[in-house]
Amino acid sequence: MIFHCFYCNNIDQQMLSLHQEAAKLAGINVKYARFETEALRRMGVSPHEAHGRFIESIILQHPSQIVGIIDIDCIVANNNFVQQCEDKVRADGTILGLAQTANHLPSRNEIYAAPAFMMINTDAWHEMGRPSLFAHDCFDTAQKFSHELKAVQKLFTVIMPDCHSGIGTSWPLADQGSYGIGTLYGDRQVFHLFQSSKGPSYIHLMEEAVATLRQGSSSF
Repeated sequence: MIFHCFYCNNIDQQMLSLHQEAAKLAGINVKYARFETEALRRMGVSPHEAHGRFIESIILQHPSQIVGIIDIDCIVANNNFVQQCEDKVRADGTILGLAQTANHLPSRNEIYAAPAFMMINTDAWHEMGRPSLFAHDCFDTAQKFSHELKAVQKLFTVIMPDCHSGIGTSWPLADQGSYGIGTLYGDRQVFHLFQSSKGPSYIHLMEEAVATLRQGSSSF
């Protein structure tokens, strides 16, 4: 499986280096797509909107496949976990992603499969009428896909958080606990720094996560 990673040129370059190193250590294939914030601004497109457009473009380029999406501030510990996730998506025929809520929107109590780490059965997206993956007033990026699947009682998988650093901001996960800066998911198989482009990056947390992989660990 190839993971597709959207990022903008204003990120900390150390984060890109750490992401590439983590992917290599874990045996994960990642294809990076860099976007220029100034070019997006001239087109009247926010990075948030561009992310949704990017995911839709990847789906359209890979019909009848399972595609992976991963954020530049999200890393995976080992390829065995990735294979288990892929097997789960094949069995369910829909999507899998990190559990998240859009706490700034009216749908704040709806847990959805977020595209920080996500696998998509592209046929399912077409079968559901190609629900928009753009963020807007009701849903965050890719959230509407989970919403539509839930409405017709189709199975999809959310990977629940284990813990987070306790540093900086945290958010409620509906009535299922919380997540925040430096969250571990899926029995410590996924690390998500969160909001790396906003405020302090806390990149030392990502460095610490990658350091565990350098030591030969299969989890964070």
